[in-house]
Amino acid sequence: MNPLQQTLDTALAKHQSGDIAAAAQLYRAILAETPEQPDALHMLGVIAQQKGNAPLALQLMEAALAKKPDLALAWHNRSLVLRVLGRNEDALRSAKNALDVDPALGDAWDVAGALLREAGRYDESAVHHTRAVGLQPKNARYRSNYAVLLLAQGNLADAYKTARAVEASDPQAVAFVLGNILRGAGHTERALRYYQKAGEFHADSNEARLNEAMTWLLLGDMERGWALWKLLPDEKECFRHIPRWQGEKVKHLLLHEDQGIGDALQCIRYLPLVRARAGKITLQLNGYLRCLMAENFPDVTVLTLDDPVPEVDARAQLMNLSSIFETTLATIPAAIPYLHAAEKERTPWRERLKSVAAPRVGFVWAGNPGHRNNRNRSLALEQLDPLLKATQGHAVSLQKWQQKDEAALKVAGLYDADPWLDDFTATAGLIMELDLVITVDTAVAHLAGALGKPVWVLIPFDPDWRWMLGREDSPWYPTMRLFRQTAPRNWTDVLKRMAEELQKFLAGDRTVLQPARWTGGPLRENPLEIKLPD
Repeated sequence: MNPLQQTLDTALAKHQSGDIAAAAQLYRAILAETPEQPDALHMLGVIAQQKGNAPLALQLMEAALAKKPDLALAWHNRSLVLRVLGRNEDALRSAKNALDVDPALGDAWDVAGALLREAGRYDESAVHHTRAVGLQPKNARYRSNYAVLLLAQGNLADAYKTARAVEASDPQAVAFVLGNILRGAGHTERALRYYQKAGEFHADSNEARLNEAMTWLLLGDMERGWALWKLLPDEKECFRHIPRWQGEKVKHLLLHEDQGIGDALQCIRYLPLVRARAGKITLQLNGYLRCLMAENFPDVTVLTLDDPVPEVDARAQLMNLSSIFETTLATIPAAIPYLHAAEKERTPWRERLKSVAAPRVGFVWAGNPGHRNNRNRSLALEQLDPLLKATQGHAVSLQKWQQKDEAALKVAGLYDADPWLDDFTATAGLIMELDLVITVDTAVAHLAGALGKPVWVLIPFDPDWRWMLGREDSPWYPTMRLFRQTAPRNWTDVLKRMAEELQKFLAGDRTVLQPARWTGGPLRENPLEIKLPD
């Protein structure tokens, strides 16, 4: 064995034993003797990846591949780094390059399957996950990831059976996945226990802690939910040098968006409470919200996510305001409306909507396709047919985020408002000229609720935490009525029930706009839970 290979083998052995510092020193020694040696470059890239330096890891792995293009593991590890960097299409190509070099590389089949699943390409994902499991039938991670795919496909029974089989030999590998499967089937209390197990098995698992927090909130236990939420790390590296606000009095406070537009709209209700403790407030959020927030809060400096942030004394993520103010179901700030549309935004819609008969009903049937739960929450236009038949001549489309067939909109009897919906000031102006908004669980639901307009929301069987379980009303939005699926992915019954209520409304019955107020306590289990195999 030549000296270089001997040094490389020693470095790999130390690396595998966890002595990363010694391994790195040996890899560098190899490069000092043989610059651009591909195996040493690749493994230094793996160390950079392990230390969280994805850009350096990518640079080193690409240098290795430039010298040795048939290094399958380098292509595979490059795919992992690209995934961390959010470059999923490039990551998938890199994983497939690894498979071109070595078709027996199970890790690459597994990662490609996960990337295809995240892209919504479920049939292709199934092929890749099946191949990974076929190569290593006892590999718990491969089988666990296959269970994740089955859950994404809505195959709860097989997902559960697959995950339970993994649990028998490796409970650590599958605790989190079982939590997601059980929650998806409506077994909320059991899901909670598995998230807690996952947190015990993997103390650094923020995902397990987040899902446990959201499950407590789903169950209405805000005290436990927000307590866990407070422990979650910051998402934005660029703000970590600024102290996190705990609710104390400060001169200048930064509030920044952390989850999405809907969450920002929901949590901006806390601004009056924040004012009492901050001399000056800077608000940073999605650019589509900037004008709306500037109009509603002229004393607040409103920035977009791309704007530089001034020096501040402390900062808080908008979603963390609920925990900072120790919100319970009884203390949710629900003084509605807490957002308003300026008259200049409403006036143009009165002219545009002259061809739409009153009462006017607005529709949103799909959310942002990039949302991780979009497949469960969104519909196709043709699925709205029971509603649109009832609203011919009364219907307005507020739909964004997807290409729309203009001919199909006309056939459906929808007035398309999209050309004028440049930001949420325009959307707010339109909503104020409507009598009812019907939407899937997306930002428009929050905007309509914040404006105090009647809004009906289509809720998936496995709901987002804020809608809780069972109830038709929302403590966050008094003018909102929730229409829930009674089985996973079954919108037919929901839409039939909503169409019946909509016909009553169009006939003049405005009592149907108000939800039945929930008088019981928080539900601990979904009353419609799915039976799973033993």
